[in-house]
Amino acid sequence: MNITQVTQKTPEFETFEKQQWSVQDTEHFGHDINWDKAPYLLQAEDKGKIVGILDMNIKGGVAKIEGLLVDQNRHRQGIGKQLVVEAEHIAKEAGAHKMYLITGKTWQASRFYQAMGYEPEGMLKRHHQGEDWIQFSKFF
Repeated sequence: MNITQVTQKTPEFETFEKQQWSVQDTEHFGHDINWDKAPYLLQAEDKGKIVGILDMNIKGGVAKIEGLLVDQNRHRQGIGKQLVVEAEHIAKEAGAHKMYLITGKTWQASRFYQAMGYEPEGMLKRHHQGEDWIQFSKFF
């Protein structure tokens, strides 16, 4: 047997992956699951200028906020809240039952998400850049 690193998925790789995940899904969930990521990108504009963005994907009934950015000069004006509320609406409409994200444990974002009803679900010790991160979740 040889183990090699590949730079992209070949048709054979994708066929094997699809077949074997189907077997595992059926064993664990009783049916095949669509694990394809559905990406959603939101932007908030004011007078034709982007003032905030949200990057989310939905996979297996769970939405993940990959990133939320608001113009540094526009913090605390409700832009982030509006973006998250819209993302939650999209996730619910797409059939998601949960939304989650990770953020720095000591960041202002932790307080923001808690105020939005997200609950701490887990700690990621010495995670990105060696810092502690926290996972927040909200169930719909």
